[in-house]
Amino acid sequence: MSAQHVSSARPRRGLSAFLARHRLACHLAVVLLLKIILLRVLWLNYVAPYRVAVDEQRMAQQLTGSTKQPIREVHHDRFDGR
Repeated sequence: MSAQHVSSARPRRGLSAFLARHRLACHLAVVLLLKIILLRVLWLNYVAPYRVAVDEQRMAQQLTGSTKQPIREVHHDRFDGR
């Protein structure tokens, strides 16, 4: 009985066979594609319009610590309450 059942079933071919075998991979690919599209839209709407110009010399001074501004302590930075 099971031999007839197997022989009467037609094997899938083409895209439907690929989707049946790789259902999880296709699902993950769709989710990944939607995530990339969403991140791109968010980037274009909230980050890209607010680009700022960077002064290279000023950034170099700030990173190397050679700024002329004195560093002042702020009271809330101390743990002992002084």
